[in-house]
Amino acid sequence: MIKSPISELISIEIFEELFKIGLIDALPEVIKQKKEQQKSWIAQIDELLETKEPTKLLQEKFLSNLQENIEKLCIIGLDDKVENIINLITENLSNPVIKLRQLAASSLNDISSTLTKNNKTKIAKVLISKILNFLLKEKEETILNQYFSSLEKSFICLINLKDYNSFTDYLKQLLLFAEELQNIEPQKSKSIYLLIEKVFTNIKDKILNHLIQEVNEDIINSIFWFLNYIGERSIEMVIDTILNTSNQEIIYKLTDFIKSINKQQEVIEYIYQFLTPKTSQHKIAKILELIEKIEYDFSEVLKQIYPYMGYANKIGIINYLHQKPKEENLIWLSSLLNKEEEQIAEYIIEVLTNLEYKKASENILKLIKTKNKDLKKRVCIALGIMKEPKAIPKLKKIILSKRKLGGLIKGEDYDIRITACWALGNFSNLPEIKSFLNKLSNNKKEPIISNIAKEILGIK
Repeated sequence: MIKSPISELISIEIFEELFKIGLIDALPEVIKQKKEQQKSWIAQIDELLETKEPTKLLQEKFLSNLQENIEKLCIIGLDDKVENIINLITENLSNPVIKLRQLAASSLNDISSTLTKNNKTKIAKVLISKILNFLLKEKEETILNQYFSSLEKSFICLINLKDYNSFTDYLKQLLLFAEELQNIEPQKSKSIYLLIEKVFTNIKDKILNHLIQEVNEDIINSIFWFLNYIGERSIEMVIDTILNTSNQEIIYKLTDFIKSINKQQEVIEYIYQFLTPKTSQHKIAKILELIEKIEYDFSEVLKQIYPYMGYANKIGIINYLHQKPKEENLIWLSSLLNKEEEQIAEYIIEVLTNLEYKKASENILKLIKTKNKDLKKRVCIALGIMKEPKAIPKLKKIILSKRKLGGLIKGEDYDIRITACWALGNFSNLPEIKSFLNKLSNNKKEPIISNIAKEILGIK
């Protein structure tokens, strides 16, 4: 019966009972195989680990279920077993037989996929450390490709759980390797740089979201370090985000990053692409906010695109030039006074007045005949502050130009005459102006102007 094909139909339990009572000397081979198959998958793993023989873990029967078993271990929380498997498989990476190293590297690559899927950051760090220990020594390209694939997935695992400190530490170590290998093994060095680029491509959106949401300064600094290293590609991503979001908190954080970038020339070059008449007014407005924070003078290109801008962006450009008060900018602003619409001209006069740019006074004086009340008052104020002597007769004329006979005789609005009176007060050190103001102070028919004249002269 034992050797008969019928034995395959008899249960394992019956054979075990027969063996116990001595009716058979040994279990049939087919029953031994069945017992082995029924053994718990965890028990099988334990047996393999207990052998402490690295090559045992490269047997086909173990590798065929490797990812499935690692997945189950991760789900039930047996992380220590996963770590032990990694440790034992890794020992094969020093084996002189290329085939065994290839199998081990491929197995670790499969494990890295499962670790990333299950967010096993701690074990991923073990895997990264192990691979880095062998990276410099390995020469076989197929094995190196498996290493780089494992590292890529494991780095993504770290990013998923915001372990940026470990991530940047490993990256710094890799960059040192790349520098060390540049002249010895240029292809391996290039592969390291390509790996970092691939990691960035896969996680850039996640990094951006983390940066936006994060409050931990260490994490923010680590993200900034990585983005700084990536350089141009991260600059494009960050600036594009600034241009396409209305969230001021996001803009604030990303602007901080742009300011911190070492390669500021790359930032400037990328920004220049947007400073054209073809760029939407909305994006130009965002760019104007951004460039205020950058230590570079965009004045010339802003002056070139100014004629194509809407009202808000024209004001934005004027504000920018206000912060860059070099002579050519002030001359250019002055030249706009007789070309621009009255509301913008009024704003330019305010800027030039704040900067005390007296050379603009003649251009400002030309606007004193304007019919726009607000602009006229701004002109009077500016001419007074700048103490333009040619303005004196004009200001006096405005003050004296009052309406009569219920408006039949035209004159200036009362508030414009009041503004002109205050403006004229800037010349009160001149005898003729003192005399003029003195007469005004005695004009009982216009008490407000009289009181202003008295205040200027110090008469109580």
